[in-house]
Amino acid sequence: MIAPARRSVKAEVNRYYDAANELSRKIREFQFDSIDEVLRWFSLNLELIALGKAAIVREIILAERAGKIFNDANPDVVRDFDVH
Repeated sequence: MIAPARRSVKAEVNRYYDAANELSRKIREFQFDSIDEVLRWFSLNLELIALGKAAIVREIILAERAGKIFNDANPDVVRDFDVH
């Protein structure tokens, strides 16, 4: 027999898994102008909103790390670079 707490965690994971599949499917099916538009469309689906926001954060972090001012040696300090 599965403990109630464990069942609850599994149910929550399944909700996020289902939300991720729905988000992926809708992004492919429809032409949205932005991820914000997708998130507004699904504003009542809290799991999907959380996943969408996490995806936005991930993309911002990846873009920042690929930028000229990101300092691999010390991410807390901006890299010196020539602005001209």
